Amino acid sequence: LKHPEYELTIAEMLEHEQPQLMPMIAPFDGYVEETGRVSSTCLVSAARNHYSVPCELAGRLISKRFYPERIDVVFDDRVVASHG
Repeated sequence: LKHPEYELTIAEMLEHEQPQLMPMIAPFDGYVEETGRVSSTCLVSAARNHYSVPCELAGRLISKRFYPERIDVVFDDRVVASHG
């Protein structure tokens, strides 16, 4: 594909810029996060699906972290459930 600003292709631009890029020391932890509440039946709704979580979290406010390959449910800064 042609680069939108230059007369080179995107691949040629990457080849040109790659020596100046910093190495990745650790993988990027990229996700979209939203809050939610655990139902009385120990389920969390996310993207029109229901996911189970530990029953002691019923009625509690949690965070849902959406990754491309999974969803993590986080409570008190720790992952309490992960669904792929």
